[in-house]
Amino acid sequence: MRWRAAALLACALFACALLAPAAARAQEVNCDAGDVEVRSLEFRGNETFSDAELANAVVATPSNRFQRLWGLRRLFGVRRCIARSEVLLDRARLVVYYRKRGFPRVAVDTLVRDVDGGAAGDSAARAARDVSRDPVAARVDVTFTIDEGPPTLIDSLAVTGLDDVPEAPRVTRQLPVRVGGLYDQYAIELARDSIRRRLTNVGRPYADVLVQRDVRASALDTARTVAKLTFEVIPGVPARLGEITVDVTPREGSTQQVPDGVVRDILGLREGRLYRQSELERGTRNLYQTEAFQSVKLEYTADSARPELDSTVDVRVLLTERFMHSARVSAGYGTLDCVRTQGEYVNRNFLHGARRLELTGRLSKIGVGEPLAFGGAKGFCGQALRDPYSDTLNYFAGATLRQPSLFGLRTIPDLTLFSELRSEYKAYRRRTNFGAVASLTRERFFRAPITYAYELAYGSTVAQPAVFCAVLQRCNPEDQRAFTDPRLLGVVSFSATRDRTDNSLNPTRGSLARLTFRHASPAVLSDTALQFNRFIGDVARYWRVGSGAVFAARLQIGGALGALDRTLPPQERFYAGGPTTVRGFRQNELGPTVYVVDGYDTVTTNGVLHFEADSTVRPERFVPTGGNTVIVGNAELRFRSPLFPDLAQLTLFTDVGEVWNRRANQGNLGFEQLRVTPGFGVRVFSPIGAIRVDFGYNGYRPSSGAAYYNVPTSADPDAPLLCVSPGNTIPVRAVDGALVQDSYDSCDGALRPKQESNFIRRFAFFFAIGQAF
Repeated sequence: MRWRAAALLACALFACALLAPAAARAQEVNCDAGDVEVRSLEFRGNETFSDAELANAVVATPSNRFQRLWGLRRLFGVRRCIARSEVLLDRARLVVYYRKRGFPRVAVDTLVRDVDGGAAGDSAARAARDVSRDPVAARVDVTFTIDEGPPTLIDSLAVTGLDDVPEAPRVTRQLPVRVGGLYDQYAIELARDSIRRRLTNVGRPYADVLVQRDVRASALDTARTVAKLTFEVIPGVPARLGEITVDVTPREGSTQQVPDGVVRDILGLREGRLYRQSELERGTRNLYQTEAFQSVKLEYTADSARPELDSTVDVRVLLTERFMHSARVSAGYGTLDCVRTQGEYVNRNFLHGARRLELTGRLSKIGVGEPLAFGGAKGFCGQALRDPYSDTLNYFAGATLRQPSLFGLRTIPDLTLFSELRSEYKAYRRRTNFGAVASLTRERFFRAPITYAYELAYGSTVAQPAVFCAVLQRCNPEDQRAFTDPRLLGVVSFSATRDRTDNSLNPTRGSLARLTFRHASPAVLSDTALQFNRFIGDVARYWRVGSGAVFAARLQIGGALGALDRTLPPQERFYAGGPTTVRGFRQNELGPTVYVVDGYDTVTTNGVLHFEADSTVRPERFVPTGGNTVIVGNAELRFRSPLFPDLAQLTLFTDVGEVWNRRANQGNLGFEQLRVTPGFGVRVFSPIGAIRVDFGYNGYRPSSGAAYYNVPTSADPDAPLLCVSPGNTIPVRAVDGALVQDSYDSCDGALRPKQESNFIRRFAFFFAIGQAF
């Protein structure tokens, strides 16, 4: 049974975590003779700073929860020990931390309790005595009690020395210090560095900033202290770029591969231009992005360090080349793709211009898709076997050429030629005989990369006739050929990504925003049957909460504009449900649905015959139709696992979303249809990302949808599609002794299957690699 297999896989994943002691033990602190094991760490009285912030300021780190259980502490978890003297030093570290953050009169007391026999109420002096001669048995609870005292506030703030700098407002805006704020020495240093950095970006590389501080008792309250803060700026003389030299070190045993002129074009610096530190950093990044160099370093020559003699900066570019060719082959498994494989060849210096030529080939549905199907796949590819569009091998063959720069501009162009066959689970199969994508990537607003692209593809789409009829109002085989016959699709697109996260694989703080817009019409060489305007955007935000926990949230909104029905092809429609959207629903099962049944009854109503399916039976096939509008929201709390907290992570999540079809002149967006599904999961960290298992609970009855009986296409490819929805009123008449449904444009009525009665089966199970968002 499906839920049993899911449970077994989850148990196996936990077992993998438990059977990896080497990875966990590498994080242990050795418990030497005379050390004590910190069972728990607690802070009391702290109001300004959280426990997590203070925990980072001390050395003491508690063992995990399993160490509290005598019978399990030798088997599971991580023991963390500390020298007894470090407990006293931690008190001093907290005092220094608070004083630097603006609390000069802070008082910290340390309470150490021997959990193996010592009495509560021990003072800091007890930490210096011998708690136990056996380091294994010496376990203590450490508590720091903090009296923060009155803070020192900034009552005066000034920035001087910028009278001759036209960009002064830009240099001083939104500094991390303000009047009325804490006299925080860390923030003051950050403000000082920000001013100096901003000056280097307006052509003043020799700028310096001095900080004048005056801390005294407040005139209004002598028990409090205030600070007068002045940033004295020495802007230095403006400077321009002088001579730019390139020094390339070839790979050992080889000659220089990338010419100096190409390096200069990629660098994007020109002699005589105003010096900007950000442009030098951008040029360094551009050189790294070619992947042709193992190291990139920009340094100033000795003459550039004498601003009293000249106002130019000579730049020397030091490069070390790497291997210019590489090849990689990989294989894997997915519940929807069965066995999949990929091969890649990369030439990083194509035609000696630091151009990147990438040849890529992918195969999926191996085991279930012809001609690479085999009988044994049923045991481990059961979900793919239930998909009618997985019976054919999916493939992709493409070549991408990326130019490192275009006419010296800050633009990266690339061209991709490809051919592919891909399928979307239970929704459609798209074959592209030939396709080409030309794109330009440029860093623009808020330093976010912007990509402009044009795609031209000649291909066809195969979907259930029920989808064409229910959604696109193309019920007759003649009308459906607008999609099933090969057509030319031309698309102009725009996409932007702004990534401000601290880790691309497992972000713990920051934000990530994406926006994509796609347009197809005859004006861009698209067939008249394939016209649409489509956008989708999402934003995610990550916060650190507590000790090692992360709260993550995401909102995704997408929609089609203009032609909402007949010209939005299946591959451009929106689908939801699955491991990265609403996890209470299986892949693509959220939103509009039609059902294919394996039989129907003939019913007479008021003397009129029509076809109806039995609403109590389970449909033969669930067919997601997608929609022209989607909203998905996700909220997750990710926290360390009690077992091996450095290796595994537990997650509680709630997903909300819906997919629906807006109609022309319809103002209601259908927010009342939003579905909410809670769940839980586990992640095990690996070099390729988090190995993830999620269980999402779905307490909803399946959505209602039109029901169809599809005459087997092998018998008659042009056989009409029969509407058999309960409640439909399409007349039936006799033709040559057989009952035939009259022609129709849509299928009224709806079939709504019963809700799953088994509680366990209401959970949707997902196994994936990488965080959900």
